[in-house]
Amino acid sequence: MVSIRNTCEKTPIYVTKANHYDSQGTLIRSYLEGPVSLKSLETVDIMIHVDDTSDGTSGNFIFEWSLPKDGNKPLIQVVMTSTLGQQGLSFTADAVEMNLH
Repeated sequence: MVSIRNTCEKTPIYVTKANHYDSQGTLIRSYLEGPVSLKSLETVDIMIHVDDTSDGTSGNFIFEWSLPKDGNKPLIQVVMTSTLGQQGLSFTADAVEMNLH
């Protein structure tokens, strides 16, 4: 699961891109057809089924957003959980902001 959270109590943010890439950097799918407004403290989750191996060993997401001058940057996190028999595996990861050129 990938979560994008509006961390501002007063202003919305606008998510303009949510793209999923495979290990080689090839676009697998885009999750948005247009900008999506996230109200104050709203969260949007993208669920990827455990059987979906289209991204290889290490898929990537790129999100783009816009916000008002007084807005906070969103918090983007990944949560992975899996269970097989009586064993479970889980981890979390935070996003890294980057400049795309």
